Amino acid sequence: MNLPDPLTDCFAAANTDDAERIASFFAEDASVLDEKRNHVGRAAIRQWARDVRSKTSFQSSVFKVDGDLERPLVSAYVTGDFAGSPIDLTYQFEILHGEITLLSIV
Repeated sequence: MNLPDPLTDCFAAANTDDAERIASFFAEDASVLDEKRNHVGRAAIRQWARDVRSKTSFQSSVFKVDGDLERPLVSAYVTGDFAGSPIDLTYQFEILHGEITLLSIV
């Protein structure tokens, strides 16, 4: 799958418990919208990544990429120990200068 930078490494990190590494792919003032909650700033994104992993174990596998390099839409098959597993999720990104500035998970 041909993912724009830095998404290949970001998805690999998301399949681990390394919240610091996950947060490192985001701009300092980035925003993540997940489960109707907005997490703004790298510190909040780091905490979000920790919280998600403390609640559930999951693995994601990218199967489709649409959009362009600055606004990719990534579809992934996600399995884990959560209600509704497995599920296909869409990750809407905005990327600027190699950093993720926005992620919306639907």
